[in-house]
Amino acid sequence: MKTYPWELTKKEWNAERDRIRPCTAATRFTGRSASEATGNSERLEWLLFGVTQGAADRLNAAARHEIVLTPEEVNDLLDRVNTPVTHRDVIDKAMRDGWNVQAEVLSDYPDLIEQLDNGAKEHALELQQFH
Repeated sequence: MKTYPWELTKKEWNAERDRIRPCTAATRFTGRSASEATGNSERLEWLLFGVTQGAADRLNAAARHEIVLTPEEVNDLLDRVNTPVTHRDVIDKAMRDGWNVQAEVLSDYPDLIEQLDNGAKEHALELQQFH
């Protein structure tokens, strides 16, 4: 089992996201469905890897008058919080945070492959040919 969401390929990440998405059909809410919803919520939080957390933290700090944001900054932060998180967002955050994202995962993102060292870049480009 993969420990971090950025270890999932785009296909795996999207499949997991689809699996845990809440069903919008009207159903009878039971203790079991509540437990399942809680588990899915926790799994979704893991899957999103805190991508929007930094923006939410800055907005909350501004609301508490701890920092001052320009209207443009507020709009940008609101856009980040309100825009659905993608696999690419998770990979971008992992790379910014210094995690070693595997070539197999990066093979969906040619522009990110360019940021790798030569050995990892060659491996990622080889994998990309099979996608």
